[in-house]
Amino acid sequence: MLVYADLSEDEKAAAERFKAEAGELFDVRQAALILGVSVRTVMNYVKSGRLAGVKLGGKWRFHADALQKLMRGDG
Repeated sequence: MLVYADLSEDEKAAAERFKAEAGELFDVRQAALILGVSVRTVMNYVKSGRLAGVKLGGKWRFHADALQKLMRGDG
């Protein structure tokens, strides 16, 4: 299994740049709290295309920008 400590300095720098660019990601429960809706509603938003997210490790994650866009009514 590859772990962070096994990466070269260049790979570590690339990983840190990626993390900085990705920003904060929220899970379904956190997204529901931020949006003031239920977890089921968050999943309905995802299914309908109103909320963009990514599945990481089998769990949905949402970028803060996607949540803000939905709150503004742009979604």
